[in-house]
Amino acid sequence: MTTLSPSFAADTPASRITQPSAPAQILATIRSFLMLLWLEIRRCQGYWLVPVMIGVGVYAPSIAHLPETVLWPEMSVATLQAYFVVGPLAAALAAWLVDRERRRRMRSLVSSMPGSGFQRDMLALGAASIWGLAGYAGVAIWFCGQAVLRATWGGPDVRLMATGAVAVVVFAAIGVVIGRLLANKFSPLLALGATFLLTIGADLFKDTYDDGSYRNPIQLLMPYGLPRVGYPSVFFRENHGYIMEVGLWMLALVGLLVAVIAVLRARTARAWSALTGTLLLAGITAVPLIDPALSWGPQSWTPIAYTPVCQEQGGFETCVHPAYESELDETVQHVTSTFGPIQGLDGVATRWNQRDPTGGSGDKPGVIDEVGSPYGLVGSVAAIFPMPGENSQHAQRPASQMVIMDWLVRQSSPGLPGLPGGGWFGWPSEVAVKTQDYGNGTMGVGPDEVEMVAFQAQMDAALERFAALSEAEQRAWLETNWTALRAGDLSLDELP
Repeated sequence: MTTLSPSFAADTPASRITQPSAPAQILATIRSFLMLLWLEIRRCQGYWLVPVMIGVGVYAPSIAHLPETVLWPEMSVATLQAYFVVGPLAAALAAWLVDRERRRRMRSLVSSMPGSGFQRDMLALGAASIWGLAGYAGVAIWFCGQAVLRATWGGPDVRLMATGAVAVVVFAAIGVVIGRLLANKFSPLLALGATFLLTIGADLFKDTYDDGSYRNPIQLLMPYGLPRVGYPSVFFRENHGYIMEVGLWMLALVGLLVAVIAVLRARTARAWSALTGTLLLAGITAVPLIDPALSWGPQSWTPIAYTPVCQEQGGFETCVHPAYESELDETVQHVTSTFGPIQGLDGVATRWNQRDPTGGSGDKPGVIDEVGSPYGLVGSVAAIFPMPGENSQHAQRPASQMVIMDWLVRQSSPGLPGLPGGGWFGWPSEVAVKTQDYGNGTMGVGPDEVEMVAFQAQMDAALERFAALSEAEQRAWLETNWTALRAGDLSLDELP
């Protein structure tokens, strides 16, 4: 018969028990939290919201950010701006998850669960953030896919996209706070509305500065305001576009909201200390966004070197940025049609370049404001005819110039609507201008409306007469009168 050793049943001495080290305890806590988070992600059914996030998140920015020419900067901004749709949905999900403790037959079940209430709130925040980020990632994949398939130059702005991702987490944390403060069946709707208004509200109010510009002093407190102060471009790279400050402010705001949740759960000294510290940190990070003069670095841009894509036709060479190569053929047609009738005359360039924001304005010969559009040549046509010095104060020029300029613009698009006096070419100097009240306290200088209507009929008649001439007659008259026309020495009656 086998006899068990007495030591088998003996208790292990307390001195022989090995206590886990502090790092091991931390790792065990993290591992336990991640396991619970994984269970929360699977059971909260947030996956039902992901298709909605992707669908609406793609549709809303696409209205303004999917032109014929797809550019990486446009797609990066579209991805960023999708957060104002994805974020509120994540906030609603977070509020719904937090509110479940109030539901019928849940109180006794929740009270028997291990872990603190703060941990359950963090699980709700984590699950809502994960599903929100999944929706945001789907939007990013769609826009980046459009750029990969259709963009011909450049790459994604990861900083902008990452800022939008942090904003989704911020909105989820706001949803947890609302769900904890207003525990009722309407808390998800309240979180949805509050976070949506938080985004658009930062863009509603504007202050006028001494230099005449307007800026909303709080617009940068939401990433939605980033494109307002520095829109990304294929022509230059922003060395400092407030992205770093907005990102740090968003992270500090996450910490502040977590501290608020801790205080709502247990008003302990540790929770109040965390709230005080995060509030101070959030205030510090918000200062350079409210007052750009206190920004942490100068806002500057560095031109991006590129080799233009060019094409010759009709005696003109037209060049565009390689990102706009798909618009080159149409732009060439606009250039040759518009400037063909005056080719070779004084002040008419033979090489036309797409306007480069880092190289000056488009209001000079040889520069195209907008490629692929007849309206993009309006400034180029106007630059051929110098504004008379005595009338430049009120943007006035002789009506004879305005008629010929209008005729030139119509050459590339015969169906283009007429450009009335007071349009892009200024006002006719034959009509007196006066100070007028445009309402809302806005004063301005413009022509007398009654006189302008009467004189517009004369300009339209002159345009019809000139357009009715043959190409040979038009060219002969332009060659004979070009110098006087550009100098502003011809009256409307002197047009053929």
